[in-house]
Amino acid sequence: MNYKALNLNQRKKINGICNTSYHFEWEDDNFMEYLIGKLPEIRYSDYSNKEISEEDKEKINKKIRALKKMLDDYNAFWSDEEKTVFISGIEKLVNDIHEVDKAWHGIDLYRIKECIDMHKSCLILGYGGIGKSYFIKSFEEKLAEENIEHLCIYGKFVKDMQDIDVEEIISSANNYGFVFVVDAINEMSDEGQKELFEI
Repeated sequence: MNYKALNLNQRKKINGICNTSYHFEWEDDNFMEYLIGKLPEIRYSDYSNKEISEEDKEKINKKIRALKKMLDDYNAFWSDEEKTVFISGIEKLVNDIHEVDKAWHGIDLYRIKECIDMHKSCLILGYGGIGKSYFIKSFEEKLAEENIEHLCIYGKFVKDMQDIDVEEIISSANNYGFVFVVDAINEMSDEGQKELFEI
């Protein structure tokens, strides 16, 4: 089956069992944005009370503009090597800013790296009933809204991989990058889990 048709089929099924009267709030409001490939934004400083010269403020602002451009140009589907170069570039710009203002804290490098790691893989764990499937449903809708190629499998409905056109997914992944989302993998058959990991 075509993965887009499968996504639509799965979306209808999960919407049929999700209670839409529930409203979940995530601990981190930006988590969904980070998960779809975005990075934390720069926090801008107020220099009105600091003893920093106008010349130094301009140097900092120039580096911040370069930093913002780098963050805007980031692509979650870059190779590991490209991501390593990207992180090095971010670190250099932050170090350059710290040479002028040691107290600047406009970006959290640890959080940037954490988000980049999430773009490779993310495992969501928790007790039954806390909203994992609801979150996956919301995440899949966000991927569709952002036109990010993906396949969302709910172990409640898909027990194995026999109806999935793997070659089509490989073709799409080679051209644009691809996101796999799996909910309740433990509810798939043992063979289905094995096939999924092989894919």
